[in-house]
Amino acid sequence: MIAVVDTEPALAADWYAHQLQLALEQRRPLRTLVLSGRPEELAALGVTARCSVRLGVGEKAGWREVQCKGASLPFQSDVFDLVVLHHWVNQDQERRLAEVRRSMPGGSQLLVLGRGWASSGRLRRDIRREKSWRPGWLCNRLRRMGFVPRDLKGRGVAGLDLATGRGWRRALLGCSDRIAVRARRSEARTDIRLVRFSSPRAAVGQAAWDGARRDRIT
Repeated sequence: MIAVVDTEPALAADWYAHQLQLALEQRRPLRTLVLSGRPEELAALGVTARCSVRLGVGEKAGWREVQCKGASLPFQSDVFDLVVLHHWVNQDQERRLAEVRRSMPGGSQLLVLGRGWASSGRLRRDIRREKSWRPGWLCNRLRRMGFVPRDLKGRGVAGLDLATGRGWRRALLGCSDRIAVRARRSEARTDIRLVRFSSPRAAVGQAAWDGARRDRIT
């Protein structure tokens, strides 16, 4: 029996790229979309643009740069098997999440990478404008939009290289400098409900009245 161990990278700076690499290796998606506010952190895997699309699996797959706006994606509905949001969504930006949901079919995977809303790193000027959110807020919004959150984990708290998301450390997830949230798009429902119409009593009565009036006139 071969055991696969999720080893953490040696440097915290490579943690985001490590999470993306795990998603590509484990899910093996045919169509991947990466929306990144800081693509230089994912350059080790070939992501060089704010909006990048990857078609194919394995070594034959390549990244392509796409021009798009944050709240409007130039893609058809139900296209991507994996969508990665890296420093791309902020607190209360539901419009961007709704646009991402439109491009994902049922059963597809979502990976959200960002900074905790209460992380100590947000006090620095160079990263003060980075996207940040509360893990609880994000999971609640994803559930309302038809996603099923599966895994939450983070790394780095108050300058310490501390892994969070398991045991008592889960309480420090909102204070983490780096957070990864995995979710799955729920399958589309195919329930069919019968539509029942009430009998048009008023129309029937009016027709009978009109008929009676015609009989009298003739």
